[in-house]
Amino acid sequence: MDLLIESLYAEEHHFLLDLIQNCEDNDYDERIPQVQFILYPNRFVILNNENGFTKSNVEALCAIGKSTKILQESPSDLTSIDDKTSIVLPLKPGKREALLKTLYNFSPETILFFKKLKQISISFVLEPYYFLTVKRNTENLPIVSLAVEQSDHSKGSITNYWVIRSAL
Repeated sequence: MDLLIESLYAEEHHFLLDLIQNCEDNDYDERIPQVQFILYPNRFVILNNENGFTKSNVEALCAIGKSTKILQESPSDLTSIDDKTSIVLPLKPGKREALLKTLYNFSPETILFFKKLKQISISFVLEPYYFLTVKRNTENLPIVSLAVEQSDHSKGSITNYWVIRSAL
């Protein structure tokens, strides 16, 4: 298992992109799709406001190579974990600094590559204190606005991007 994990995540930032992609793949109904990453001194918390896990989602999380992306499920299969899913991962000694660096170096423009997610937040509940919130507004397509609020700037910024999606 360790060999599999090491080969899948040879570059430390890949696991963060995979977590974000998993949130992108979730269902949200009328909610504003968002994910929050919180780094504590001894644990890493992921909060996502998706509809909740289905039975097959949990089975896929517990099995290598299993996916639920192709399967469609009936509402009777749904098992909700409140209206927000929380995942708490204990940090192994020596892993906090690498995770801190990965989160700190997260590029706000990453959210442009997702269709569903409207907000990504990152915060550190430790020294050095840090937070980043990226909000994506798609009301004026093809112009997409990113509102970025960050603890190491005196005020937030809004950047507009011209995004064109076309099938190849």
